[in-house]
Amino acid sequence: MILVRRTIPILILFCLALFSVQAQEKPEQNAYPLRYDFSEGESVTYRVLSFDSLVIWDIDPRVVIRERVERITYRCDTILPEGYGMTMILEDVVVRERVDTLPWAMKTEHPWVGRPIRFLMSEDGKRIRLRDTMNSPGSMPGAPFQALVIPHLGGADTVSPGAGSVFDRSMWLLDNVYPPVQWNGGGLRKILGVGDTLEHHTIAVELSATGQVWYTPPTIGKEKLTTHIVVNGSGKYWISLDAGYPVTGEHQLIGNITFKNEGTEEERTGRQIISMVFSLDDLSTTLDFSF
Repeated sequence: MILVRRTIPILILFCLALFSVQAQEKPEQNAYPLRYDFSEGESVTYRVLSFDSLVIWDIDPRVVIRERVERITYRCDTILPEGYGMTMILEDVVVRERVDTLPWAMKTEHPWVGRPIRFLMSEDGKRIRLRDTMNSPGSMPGAPFQALVIPHLGGADTVSPGAGSVFDRSMWLLDNVYPPVQWNGGGLRKILGVGDTLEHHTIAVELSATGQVWYTPPTIGKEKLTTHIVVNGSGKYWISLDAGYPVTGEHQLIGNITFKNEGTEEERTGRQIISMVFSLDDLSTTLDFSF
């Protein structure tokens, strides 16, 4: 009886010690930081291949189809208490475009090429505000920048493969819109796993989002056109755990659009579909691509 009484407490202590060791080891093996990690002066360049179509329903529907190759650079200018002071530049663009029944046309120029857009970004990718102003005509939909090559991650966190979370989104949308507009909606995040991609140790993240955007371009004369878009999108991003930014990814987006002339109350509806893939690129290479 004395032996039994002594043995049970020893076994309990052993099990508690074993559990404690396993609990300490598990985060080291399965938990990974999910946040951006830029250094001051660091830049990263991406090549984006995309296909998008825009349909506006009218008496005769209007159709625009584009195939695009773009090179975009993000540079961290400074590190502030709120996050990273970033500059985004469209370096090059090649567009193959068809409007309605007209022949295909090639374009290699855009007024945004070489024009810097500076913004403040939190460590989870949320666009907090513009860092300066820019005189430029409004551009939406189908602007040169693609949707969130450096995406909002839905909160800086330590995550494990298989984990999922839901988050609200309210931030400035400026990657494919200028002047910037407020994006309001929600998102779903799923951690797919870890592995080696493009010589980087990466964590694969799936992001889905839905939301609404209202946009009013600069007024021309007395007319005021308001664009309201209901957006649904999803994509996968492979984020380097060493470098602290995505190295490759893909994204699809569907936007149901309502155009309204505030002066005449006339309305038109439309739909835009964007599908794109991107990966790290080198500015020393040429931007040539056969559509």
